[in-house]
Amino acid sequence: MALRYLTPLIAVVWLCCGAHVAVGSWQVDGSSGFRAPPKQTVIKNSRPVYSLAVSPDGKMLVAHLRGIKTKTRRGSTYLGGSVKVWSLPHPRLVKTLGSSSMQPSEKSRVLLMYYSSAFAITPDSKMIVLGGGPESTGLERRWKIPVLSLPGGEFVKALERGAVASDETLSALAITPNGELVAGGFSDNAIELWSLTSGQHLATLNGHSSAVEALIISADGRVLVSASNDKTIKLWSLPDGRLITTLVGHTDGVNALALRVDGKILASGSDDKTINLWELPEGRIAATLRGHTEELSCMAISPDGLLLASGAYDKTVKLWSLPEGRLLATLRGHTDMVNALTITPDGKFLISGGQEGAIILWALK
Repeated sequence: MALRYLTPLIAVVWLCCGAHVAVGSWQVDGSSGFRAPPKQTVIKNSRPVYSLAVSPDGKMLVAHLRGIKTKTRRGSTYLGGSVKVWSLPHPRLVKTLGSSSMQPSEKSRVLLMYYSSAFAITPDSKMIVLGGGPESTGLERRWKIPVLSLPGGEFVKALERGAVASDETLSALAITPNGELVAGGFSDNAIELWSLTSGQHLATLNGHSSAVEALIISADGRVLVSASNDKTIKLWSLPDGRLITTLVGHTDGVNALALRVDGKILASGSDDKTINLWELPEGRIAATLRGHTEELSCMAISPDGLLLASGAYDKTVKLWSLPEGRLLATLRGHTDMVNALTITPDGKFLISGGQEGAIILWALK
């Protein structure tokens, strides 16, 4: 029987944007040898945090803050979202990307965060590809995906998808390690491929029967993995987009993916409240992890491939050992569902984003 204990952590951290108090706890599996890190840092925001990423060079933390609807005397109004950029390792806000920061000539070309919270950072850390949204041109609505510079946010180009439906959304973006291809997953079940260099649309991958919720690309750039509300995971070859195989094992929609750097372990998180660990390329389920009490929303694997982090609507983040999938710790600090997770390239920090607007940096080393 595993010995468990609670270690409360309280820290006061002063940042450029104000004072923040971090209050949380770790529930640690004492039999695992894993111990609670000494500190955590909280960045407080007024909007829900829907997406997080650390730039490949480890120098920037980027977060998407979702727009919200508010009521006024004249009815409801929509406050658009934004992307914020902090420097690392000691978080300092350096830029907010949003319509208020754009030049007038750029605002019409950059549909920032009104329809999609997805984004991806290029491997050289110099650009960010944003989810964008639909733009009407005559009778046709075309989806515009803006590409901006980092950290300045200057407009570089836009990727386009034509003839989109009024209720369509883009749920996921991924970029190949060589920075040449961009993949986007849409609510109409399709995956689109673009050339980031030329901006040209290359292919449409059809195969899912429901909305595509998550995308991830292998470290060698040869395999694209997609997850869908149709309860399946599909592996596609790149750059040709050929369907390799379909993984079936969840009993509800699949929302989150994480792939170990060696490409041998794929983790998938589902609305069925479980995590499946898949052995690749065989596609066999090596383990099913249970512990979250609500739907899974996000996952991340440490650079050394030994740690899996999972976030869920139950307001917790859980840490699991790889490859066996043993629960190591439960992180409590968010007061609403956890929407996003990322781990810094050096493996020192796990960063989580919540619906309540908090971004928590958990020290792993």
